[in-house]
Amino acid sequence: GLAILFFESSFTIVKAAEWILRIGLGVFFVWSGVVKLQDLQAFTEAVGNFQIVGEPWDAVIAYSLPWVEIFAGLAVASGFGKSGGLVIIIGMLVVFNVAIAWVWSKGLNINCGCYGKDSEPTNYPLKLAANFGLILVAAACLVFMWFQRRLATPIQENTVTP
Repeated sequence: GLAILFFESSFTIVKAAEWILRIGLGVFFVWSGVVKLQDLQAFTEAVGNFQIVGEPWDAVIAYSLPWVEIFAGLAVASGFGKSGGLVIIIGMLVVFNVAIAWVWSKGLNINCGCYGKDSEPTNYPLKLAANFGLILVAAACLVFMWFQRRLATPIQENTVTP
């Protein structure tokens, strides 16, 4: 009675939370990739400003990364390959945070190019915090997906055979 009601309502709440977070995160990364594709020259310059890789690798990254963001975002939002998409997004965000921290430690005053061309330099603490928040959202989606699988798996009775 009550246990089944709790189980069903927990499952529904977790499923709804995962769906909302997953759709929002996926759409955000699709948008982020599309914005970069609209001015690849400016994004290539932004990647070069990090002074981590030189030519032609700055262009290779700038021309590839938006597509990775778009396909990972589509996987997460659509649900087809969502676990892989979430892992890719977490990986990208960790790399972005390392790059932002590196630039900040070097005293460089650049715009990260994360959302298109902007004349304002990146607020490094805010960017690191925002990326960390996105990592938490992606990780929460993975946890919610795991939790849903756990709730959907029938509990086996311990049986003793003679």
